[in-house]
Amino acid sequence: MSWGPDLWDSYHTVVEHVAKGTTDLVDVYGKFVKEKAELEKEYAKGLRKLIAKYEPKEIKKKKENEESSENSSFRIFLVETGYQAGQHELLAEHLSKVVVKEIQNKSAECHKTVKDNSKHANKEKEKMDTSYFTLEKAKLKYQKTFHDWKDSERNYEIADRDGTISRNEIMKMKIHTQAKLKLFEDSKAKYIEQLDKTNVEQREYFDCRLPGLVNSLQDVDRERIEFVRRVLERSVAGEREMVTMVNKCREGMEEAVAGICVEKDQNIVKERYKSGDLPPVDIQFEEMSLGREKKSSSLSRRMSRTNFTQKRNRQNLFQKK
Repeated sequence: MSWGPDLWDSYHTVVEHVAKGTTDLVDVYGKFVKEKAELEKEYAKGLRKLIAKYEPKEIKKKKENEESSENSSFRIFLVETGYQAGQHELLAEHLSKVVVKEIQNKSAECHKTVKDNSKHANKEKEKMDTSYFTLEKAKLKYQKTFHDWKDSERNYEIADRDGTISRNEIMKMKIHTQAKLKLFEDSKAKYIEQLDKTNVEQREYFDCRLPGLVNSLQDVDRERIEFVRRVLERSVAGEREMVTMVNKCREGMEEAVAGICVEKDQNIVKERYKSGDLPPVDIQFEEMSLGREKKSSSLSRRMSRTNFTQKRNRQNLFQKK
């Protein structure tokens, strides 16, 4: 429903309403989108700091230094987290550099339209006020000439009945009265003409031009509201697209987690740290003999000799697996 027929007498109120809505494009929606972009940017920054803090050190690709599935999976997990951060950065850039700019441009466009509408309305009002002034001027002249004619006519009638005034003077008064009557009739005709003209202009102003200006403001308000709806829809669509990509990152995370193999990692530990040596053989019983002399009865010397013998035997006899 059009505003014009109902709000023709509330033009200034309508202008204030539309102007406020136009200002809100930047002060409300623009700031909201801008701050949301900052939050997305800060969140992405926090994710990247977290990744850098916990990223495992690179391991040289050697057989004995084979990376465990736990480490490699966690590394992939962090990579996917980095991709998530990238999606939040893309959303932040889209909001701050594209959406906010569009809001600013739309606000400027609406402000210009409202300003031009107000200028047009002022010109139309000035034209209407001029018509009212011209009508009032014609009416005052019509009233003045009427009273002048009546005064002249009354003076003429009094003089004509008096009998003491010469006929020549009475004739002059009659001619003067007729001249006043002519002026009255001319001013009356001009007054009627101007009245008709002003009424036509008044009908056009209040029935067409002013409602049309109000309807133009309504169009601005409608476009603004539709623009806000589109902006919010695009913001949601951007988030939905981001979430889709983030979910793909989560799928990569799930695959990485599924790649953790306990048996493999424990086997890597075994292969990395095993020496290849066999456990020592059983200690043989030594038969004591009275005729056998010992060079040393020291327990420490015997233990030292035993340790040396075991070490030498390992070096010479035991083979790695």
